[in-house]
Amino acid sequence: MTAEDPGGAAPGAAPPDDQQAVLADIARTREQLGETVQALTARADVQARAQEKVTAVSGRVRGRARDLRDQVTAHAGQRVRLAVAAGSALVIGWLAVRWMRR
Repeated sequence: MTAEDPGGAAPGAAPPDDQQAVLADIARTREQLGETVQALTARADVQARAQEKVTAVSGRVRGRARDLRDQVTAHAGQRVRLAVAAGSALVIGWLAVRWMRR
Protein backbone atom coordinates (compact mmCIF):
# COMPACT_ATOMS: atom_id res chain seq x y z
CA MET A 1 0.00 0.00 0.00
CA THR A 2 1.38 3.33 -1.06
CA ALA A 3 0.05 6.86 -0.92
CA GLU A 4 -0.95 6.61 -4.53
CA ASP A 5 -2.69 3.28 -4.11
CA PRO A 6 -4.30 3.20 -0.64
CA GLY A 7 -6.55 0.14 -0.98
CA GLY A 8 -4.70 -1.76 -3.58
CA ALA A 9 -7.30 -0.84 -6.23
CA ALA A 10 -6.70 1.32 -9.24
CA PRO A 11 -7.10 5.05 -8.54
CA GLY A 12 -10.62 6.32 -9.29
CA ALA A 13 -12.09 2.85 -9.64
CA ALA A 14 -14.94 1.99 -7.31
CA PRO A 15 -15.37 -1.51 -5.95
CA PRO A 16 -17.79 -3.58 -8.07
CA ASP A 17 -20.65 -3.41 -5.53
CA ASP A 18 -20.41 0.36 -5.22
CA GLN A 19 -20.32 0.69 -8.99
CA GLN A 20 -23.54 -1.31 -9.34
CA ALA A 21 -25.18 0.84 -6.64
CA VAL A 22 -24.15 4.01 -8.45
CA LEU A 23 -25.49 2.70 -11.77
CA ALA A 24 -28.79 1.73 -10.10
CA ASP A 25 -28.99 5.17 -8.51
CA ILE A 26 -28.39 6.80 -11.91
CA ALA A 27 -31.16 4.69 -13.46
CA ARG A 28 -33.61 5.67 -10.68
CA THR A 29 -32.68 9.33 -11.05
CA ARG A 30 -33.23 9.19 -14.82
CA GLU A 31 -36.65 7.60 -14.32
CA GLN A 32 -37.66 10.22 -11.74
CA LEU A 33 -36.41 12.98 -14.02
CA GLY A 34 -38.45 11.58 -16.91
CA GLU A 35 -41.60 11.54 -14.76
CA THR A 36 -40.95 15.09 -13.61
CA VAL A 37 -40.47 16.28 -17.20
CA GLN A 38 -43.76 14.61 -18.22
CA ALA A 39 -45.60 16.28 -15.34
CA LEU A 40 -44.15 19.69 -16.19
CA THR A 41 -44.98 19.21 -19.87
CA ALA A 42 -48.59 18.43 -19.00
CA ARG A 43 -48.80 21.54 -16.84
CA ALA A 44 -47.22 23.71 -19.51
CA ASP A 45 -49.60 22.47 -22.24
CA VAL A 46 -51.99 25.41 -21.94
CA GLN A 47 -53.97 24.48 -25.05
CA ALA A 48 -54.78 20.99 -23.75
CA ARG A 49 -55.73 22.35 -20.33
CA ALA A 50 -57.96 24.98 -21.94
CA GLN A 51 -59.61 22.32 -24.11
CA GLU A 52 -60.32 20.21 -21.02
CA LYS A 53 -61.92 23.22 -19.34
CA VAL A 54 -64.01 24.01 -22.44
CA THR A 55 -65.23 20.42 -22.58
CA ALA A 56 -66.24 20.48 -18.92
CA VAL A 57 -68.02 23.83 -19.18
CA SER A 58 -69.82 22.89 -22.41
CA GLY A 59 -71.07 19.71 -20.75
CA ARG A 60 -72.54 21.72 -17.89
CA VAL A 61 -74.08 24.26 -20.28
CA ARG A 62 -75.65 21.52 -22.41
CA GLY A 63 -77.11 19.90 -19.31
CA ARG A 64 -78.58 23.19 -18.14
CA ALA A 65 -79.98 23.91 -21.62
CA ARG A 66 -81.60 20.47 -21.67
CA ASP A 67 -83.20 21.15 -18.26
CA LEU A 68 -84.51 24.53 -19.42
CA ARG A 69 -85.89 23.04 -22.64
CA ASP A 70 -87.74 20.41 -20.62
CA GLN A 71 -89.21 23.09 -18.36
CA VAL A 72 -90.32 25.21 -21.32
CA THR A 73 -91.87 22.18 -23.01
CA ALA A 74 -93.81 21.35 -19.84
CA HIS A 75 -95.09 24.91 -19.52
CA ALA A 76 -95.90 25.12 -23.22
CA GLY A 77 -98.19 22.10 -22.86
CA GLN A 78 -100.10 23.89 -20.08
CA ARG A 79 -100.38 27.05 -22.18
CA VAL A 80 -101.70 25.13 -25.17
CA ARG A 81 -104.45 23.55 -23.03
CA LEU A 82 -105.33 26.98 -21.63
CA ALA A 83 -105.43 28.49 -25.12
CA VAL A 84 -107.66 25.67 -26.42
CA ALA A 85 -110.01 26.10 -23.46
CA ALA A 86 -110.17 29.88 -23.96
CA GLY A 87 -110.70 29.48 -27.71
CA SER A 88 -113.44 26.94 -27.13
CA ALA A 89 -115.14 29.25 -24.64
CA LEU A 90 -115.01 32.10 -27.16
CA VAL A 91 -116.48 29.96 -29.94
CA ILE A 92 -119.24 28.65 -27.68
CA GLY A 93 -119.98 32.20 -26.51
CA TRP A 94 -120.07 33.49 -30.07
CA LEU A 95 -122.37 30.64 -31.13
CA ALA A 96 -124.63 31.31 -28.13
CA VAL A 97 -124.89 35.01 -28.97
CA ARG A 98 -125.63 34.19 -32.61
CA TRP A 99 -128.24 31.63 -31.67
CA MET A 100 -129.95 34.10 -29.30
CA ARG A 101 -130.13 36.80 -31.98
CA ARG A 102 -132.06 34.55 -34.36
